[in-house]
Amino acid sequence: NRLAEAGRPVEGLPPIEEAVRIYRGLAAADPTRFQPDLAMSLNNQSNRLAEAGRPAEGLPPIEEAVRIRRGLAAADPTRFQPDLAGSLRGWAVLLTELGDVEVAAALFDRALTEHAPSRWCRGVVLLERARWHRGAGQIMAAIGDAIEAVALLDTAGDRWRRGQARQVLRSLAAEQPAPVDESWPPADGGPPVWLRVPHTDTAAADLVIEWVNTKDWEESFDFLAAHMPTLLTDVSEAALEHLIDANPGSTALDLHLDILRGTRARGVAAVRGEFFAQLVAQGQSARLQEWIDTPDWSASADYLNEHAELLLTDQAESLLASLVPDQPSLLGYLGLLGLARVIGVEDAHHVLLDRTARDTAAAAEPPAHQLPLARLAASVDLGSAEPQFAYAIAALEAGAETESVWAMTRCRDACASWERPALTSRLDDFAQAHPELDITSVRRTLTAEDDA
Repeated sequence: NRLAEAGRPVEGLPPIEEAVRIYRGLAAADPTRFQPDLAMSLNNQSNRLAEAGRPAEGLPPIEEAVRIRRGLAAADPTRFQPDLAGSLRGWAVLLTELGDVEVAAALFDRALTEHAPSRWCRGVVLLERARWHRGAGQIMAAIGDAIEAVALLDTAGDRWRRGQARQVLRSLAAEQPAPVDESWPPADGGPPVWLRVPHTDTAAADLVIEWVNTKDWEESFDFLAAHMPTLLTDVSEAALEHLIDANPGSTALDLHLDILRGTRARGVAAVRGEFFAQLVAQGQSARLQEWIDTPDWSASADYLNEHAELLLTDQAESLLASLVPDQPSLLGYLGLLGLARVIGVEDAHHVLLDRTARDTAAAAEPPAHQLPLARLAASVDLGSAEPQFAYAIAALEAGAETESVWAMTRCRDACASWERPALTSRLDDFAQAHPELDITSVRRTLTAEDDA
């Protein structure tokens, strides 16, 4: 490869031929380990032969490389699909030089058919086909493939190859701007900003980098507010997109792009408020998990006291409540958190650990305390219908209809069929005493099997 890069491809042939011989022997003895190396050497051999003006001689090694890589990609597409796609393009280029354009196209058609279910695999193949189309002068086909590759690779989360596909489009736009522009419907606003501004503006890029490198998010938003006339432009947004394509793993760049776009649409104050609210939610999520993971109830109480400002809040309770339907084991923590907010952390833990205290509290505490108490009791007696029924009633009284239906589902699952009529009668009595509440969904849930 070094000799080829130095413009001496013919001199590079003997070393690559020797490498092929060595790897062929190694692959025969240990195919799992050395077949990838053999395929790479064969691919390089084909390239060197083509560069030396002997494309026909390059066909057998590239065909063998494709055959090997096709088998490897079938077993491990994540690792080997890009190599296979690259070899397909190399083979297609040789065939095109030799006048077999239809055969070259068929190579990609087969690969796309074989990998139809995988968006990422299709994106990888389309990227290479776009490059081949471009080299063959088939501009419209190259544009179509590159656009689809960008979308597929973006969906698959492959930012690196998405950046490569974008660069193909940028190059095509520089060569043939009109066809590229026409490929986006006017209703979509024309080409995206990273394509409308295909070249990075150095001054804009420097300012964007300075913004991204601010020491914290407070300073970042202050910097944005101070430089809005320059940063809130297509040029700066495109510069940020170029930086992302060059550094596809940078979370900081992605976040700044989201902030920039949001600010252009809704203003810096709105985006700033949303962003910091999201940071608080992320902090609450992490703290909730740490609290749940405490080793015992004493540590639980200590942790809640230590992080009361963040955890004993409406936001934290709502966040935990949203997790309970998918993780019922968290119901007790939801009840404990809610109870700690109204009677204190220590008293809430005492109620949790002492059934007598729990029963006393359920009878004596005001209505505002009943839902967290009911959640707590229901989590302790999972196999008993009565606490689940009480939980459903408490949720109804609190106006939490969705939660009441979920609780009544647990009640129905926990009770025997002969118990259900009595519970239904009690539910009807409750409805008569509370005509302002709609129990239709809850009643339907309780009697679902009977109605069936």
